Amino acid sequence: MLGVGGPSDQFGSTGAGVVGIAGGGIALRAPLERNSGVIGVGSDNPGSVISDGVVGYAGPGGTGVVGWDDWSGDPNSSFAGVFNGKVWAQSLFVGADFSVVGPKSAVVPFPDGTQRRLYCMESPECWFEDFGTGELVDGQAQVQLDPGFAAVVVTDNYHVFLTEYEDNNALYVTARTSTGFVVRAKASPSASGTFSYRVVARRKDITPLRFEEVTLTAPPARPRREAA
Repeated sequence: MLGVGGPSDQFGSTGAGVVGIAGGGIALRAPLERNSGVIGVGSDNPGSVISDGVVGYAGPGGTGVVGWDDWSGDPNSSFAGVFNGKVWAQSLFVGADFSVVGPKSAVVPFPDGTQRRLYCMESPECWFEDFGTGELVDGQAQVQLDPGFAAVVVTDNYHVFLTEYEDNNALYVTARTSTGFVVRAKASPSASGTFSYRVVARRKDITPLRFEEVTLTAPPARPRREAA
């Protein structure tokens, strides 16, 4: 089926190519502020199943729903997809820059059976981090960076943060290289004990601007709905 939006029609001030209304009892009300190829309206009617406005199913190698931003002018004037409300995705892959207006969080289960929100940490630059533990032998320890971690970060200058357990041996970091670093005890050449470390390094494949300025553009207005 091919749907081409034309001039004004009963669905708004500009036309829609295909209009699908699920459930019943729902009608669009003018004005729609732009031409629309497909309009899908879903509703949850009392006593009936929940209706979906637009549904896309993908088989192997396929894509259920595709939206292209094909405007070569102002990059902020067109949108491949706009969602004015919650979006549910069982698995979401973003193949380009991803910017969020508002906090980012993870929802985790609590022992009391509830779901709780934990917020992400933010930084003005793009950093990756890794964690581990080590043990002193004769007052020092050689720590090797995980090869996978080292492959994706800038290893000529990175940060190492130490936390010592047990005795206070005044640990410090020296001999940082692209493959690892050395931890030594200043208090005693024969010191022993365990410690943990946190390595923070810049992401290797991109160099984003520090505190990059962003211009926000409002998405197009959503169609308004009312009961028929």
